[in-house]
Amino acid sequence: MTEISRLIYETIDEINEQSPPDRKISKSEQTVIVGEGSALDSLGIINFLVSLEERVAAFTGRSVTLLNDEVLSDPARPLRTLALIEKFISEQIPN
Repeated sequence: MTEISRLIYETIDEINEQSPPDRKISKSEQTVIVGEGSALDSLGIINFLVSLEERVAAFTGRSVTLLNDEVLSDPARPLRTLALIEKFISEQIPN
């Protein structure tokens, strides 16, 4: 497991603690976060992305922006699944 995926899964744990059973996020690379099939409503998506941004910044000392119109409307859908989110964050933060 990469450090980025660990941060994503910690964020999922945090969000799941506050979510009803039918809105829990599963820890799978194919889990949909943004778009059709997501377990999250629009507020849940915002909470997840903001929490993940904060967690990444605290761990890496670098900020990454997930919650903006450009990223959310990108036709490549970099935030659709957990695997794509991990890839997107990894590309934003140099090793």
